[in-house]
Amino acid sequence: MSRLLRPPMRFFSYGFGFIVFLFALAWAYGSTLPAEHDVYTIARYSVAPEVLWPLLAEPEQQLVWRTDLETVDALPERDGNESWRETGSMGPMDFVRRSENAPSTLTVEIVDNAQFGGSWTYYLVPEAGGTRLTIRERGEVYSPLLRLISTHVIGPYSTMKAIHNDLARHLGDEIVIARGEGECADC
Repeated sequence: MSRLLRPPMRFFSYGFGFIVFLFALAWAYGSTLPAEHDVYTIARYSVAPEVLWPLLAEPEQQLVWRTDLETVDALPERDGNESWRETGSMGPMDFVRRSENAPSTLTVEIVDNAQFGGSWTYYLVPEAGGTRLTIRERGEVYSPLLRLISTHVIGPYSTMKAIHNDLARHLGDEIVIARGEGECADC
């Protein structure tokens, strides 16, 4: 009877070993990818910067239009800056407002996250009766496995594109999203 059990156990061992091998391979490849990235997206909206500003700058206003957001909770200030926790499709994330120049630039930073970090800067430029909104992400992905997923599966632009699409849907705008890497000439 013990001989009958051996082949299934052998296949289980081979299968488990193959999964471990794939995981190690993915980890090794992810380790070769850069941890840091600097990317941006640009879209044009039909409303003035003064209309877009509160939707972006007031965290609780984002509950109105962001489809991935479930709650926004105020946190104690950090270094004299507003801080809040967003809970959504990616779980809870803490943010700090690092700088603002209403209604043209806003920088927020992800803090206390073991998986990734970085900052988002929103540039609102009046243009042809509306606003050109550029979102620039300067981020880091710490885990090599998540780096692989964020680079080749999800893509570094996905969250910024979702922000643009949700905002456009809320405003009833039709937009075209352009994207780029590194320094942004229009920022």
